[in-house]
Amino acid sequence: MDTLGYSLMKSGQLPEAVSLMRRSARSQPTAMAYAHLAEGQLLSGRKDEALGSLERAKALRPDAEAQEQIDMVTKSLDAAPRG
Repeated sequence: MDTLGYSLMKSGQLPEAVSLMRRSARSQPTAMAYAHLAEGQLLSGRKDEALGSLERAKALRPDAEAQEQIDMVTKSLDAAPRG
């Protein structure tokens, strides 16, 4: 589910992607699933939700690949306009 959601996100289908990635993260909570969800939420303008998903991802002891994704989304979140 996470892979399909991520593919949908990359193709610009954000509502469907976020919905699918949320279900994936809840059914199989991994750091990468929550990092992907955070990216989708950020791209959808849901910064507060993205921050919460990043916190969940960090709490799940990410491996190196997931940590790289978390760092990338965190950097994007920090650069996003406030308001």
